[in-house]
Amino acid sequence: MQSEDYYILLKAMKIEVYGQKFFSILAKLAKDDESKKLFKRLSAEERMNYLLLKKVVGRRKKPKDYDIDFSPSCLFDKDLKCLLKEGPVTSFKYALELEQCMADYYYSNLKHIGDRKTRKLILELIDSKESHKKALSDHLSRLLDTLLKELNKLPSSRGAMSQR
Repeated sequence: MQSEDYYILLKAMKIEVYGQKFFSILAKLAKDDESKKLFKRLSAEERMNYLLLKKVVGRRKKPKDYDIDFSPSCLFDKDLKCLLKEGPVTSFKYALELEQCMADYYYSNLKHIGDRKTRKLILELIDSKESHKKALSDHLSRLLDTLLKELNKLPSSRGAMSQR
């Protein structure tokens, strides 16, 4: 495995650990069972991605200049609790942007990967991120549809709005 491949995989491990922790926290704080179930599944998938990466990296010796940083703060300056207070739509938006940030990292590093097996693994991780984005987007759409249906059932809200 080339040195650059090694660094890419180490950073990918950090990315996956962050994703696992993030979705685990969302699962604990989610109000509805469907959201909890989705976040638990995504957390478990992030953990599986991490374990797969760990297996590939194996027990290789760390290079002397080992320093890998991944900070999702490039997305938001707010902490997770602040995002959750703003409501589920903001949490889902952050989750979608986080998955995109992860996918972008993998996409941008494909050209730097020399090893065929490592390249295949990164492509699988990209597929995982795209799948997560679709699951999050679909779930958010269902939540918003349910909310709109509930709002449309309220006769006072339509009457009050049309009288303004």
